Amino acid sequence: MKLVFPAEPMRRAILSSIPENTSQFEERPPEIRFLYFPAAHSRALSFDTMLVQGIRGAGKSLWWAALQSAPHREMIAQVMGSRVVDPTTEVVSGFGASSKPDAYPSRGLTQLVADHDPSNLWRAILLHHALSGPARESLGRPWLIDGLWVERLAWVASHPEQFERALYQCDEALGQAGHRKLVVFDALDRTSSDWGERRRLLRGLLLVLLEVRSYKHIRAKAFVRPDMLDSAEVVNFPDASKVVTNDVRLSWSRADLFGLFWQHLANADEGGDVFRDVCSRQLGVVFERVGDTWRVPERLKIDTELQQQVFHAITGPYMGRDARRGFPYKWLPGHLADTLAQVSPRSFLAALRRAANDATGHVGTALSYDGIKAGVQAASKIRVEEVAEDFPWVREAMKCLEDMVLPCKFSEVKQRWKGQGLLEALQQSKSRPQHLDQGEEGVRRDLEELGFFERMSDGRVNMPDVYRVAFGLRRKGGVRPVR
Repeated sequence: MKLVFPAEPMRRAILSSIPENTSQFEERPPEIRFLYFPAAHSRALSFDTMLVQGIRGAGKSLWWAALQSAPHREMIAQVMGSRVVDPTTEVVSGFGASSKPDAYPSRGLTQLVADHDPSNLWRAILLHHALSGPARESLGRPWLIDGLWVERLAWVASHPEQFERALYQCDEALGQAGHRKLVVFDALDRTSSDWGERRRLLRGLLLVLLEVRSYKHIRAKAFVRPDMLDSAEVVNFPDASKVVTNDVRLSWSRADLFGLFWQHLANADEGGDVFRDVCSRQLGVVFERVGDTWRVPERLKIDTELQQQVFHAITGPYMGRDARRGFPYKWLPGHLADTLAQVSPRSFLAALRRAANDATGHVGTALSYDGIKAGVQAASKIRVEEVAEDFPWVREAMKCLEDMVLPCKFSEVKQRWKGQGLLEALQQSKSRPQHLDQGEEGVRRDLEELGFFERMSDGRVNMPDVYRVAFGLRRKGGVRPVR
């Protein structure tokens, strides 16, 4: 029997469960019912993991926020086990995208550490969260509720022995009470607008992460973009490898991306019951209810053939009239991947929501192949806007290449850059490539390392659709650029 999902309920399920703006998860985690747990992310959430790397949109801020929420920690423990996340562990923020002056300083960090070792700032934040009650008051003025961060930083810098003793006593007290405390750091690209200062602050934090490993009941965890760790300046301290080589990378396999999609469909306010019912009756795949949340059955998480069958019942079997245009299950994540084969789940969900919007009135399936292509265009636009926030210079480099047809020889790219004075413009900009001193080849190198450019076997330049489409470059037979 052919698997069939009624089109309209499935469209309603997508639109009612996937928010229009998934960047909101930088401030707070998604509803528990929509939280999906890739098995590969279990180590990232562990109390003992110091460093977690992930591209923009891979889930760093999501997990940072979820760990600080007691109900979310409880669900993580239920799904992944208490060995991964103990729900009784107190998790607090050491730095993040939003302003929380009582938890950490978020303005003027560069000025704050101008005359100090940046590691002392992170030590001050760590001690501030570790202290409680009488212990806090015993350290005097800098640690009172109305203390200023400049005072706390100065105290740590001038009282290294007292700092060490105070943190040790906090660790002992936590152990005696049977408690643990985890301080989590995110949005570290926002510590400064200057690359040099940003590296200096990150280096200081990594140093403190290593120091904290000597304690049993206090830990620190940092969520960091991979490009921020590429510079030798960041890891040029003794035993830095103990931090960096024990990191965990947030990656999303194709199976994980579709597992995330099923999690949203199964828990949708509208159409979720239809999705679960069809899976149960026609496939024998039964969803289990845990509290108020429907969890995705293991088969739907790992069986890629079954995943393809389900997705194609929602989209149709081809990305056109026949198989020559490709298959939606492989086509969609393939066109959202960067040159490092990484797909942002944020982009994936955004593409599906847009596809559902564009498929309204489509007969037969919930999503159409034209709607999916429009979804890639929308996701590409979002991805490029995110990139422009992190690397404004990339937009300048790509603006010079608008309407070029890819793949092409690098000499053509170089000619465009020279003709429009890119290097001169970047020299005057606050945002610049790390290897700008190497000229156009240096810019190319940075674009390749960041996953924008791909060097083909014959030396030509290519670019993944997730960036090409919104940057306005063309490819014969490819998804049309956004205009």
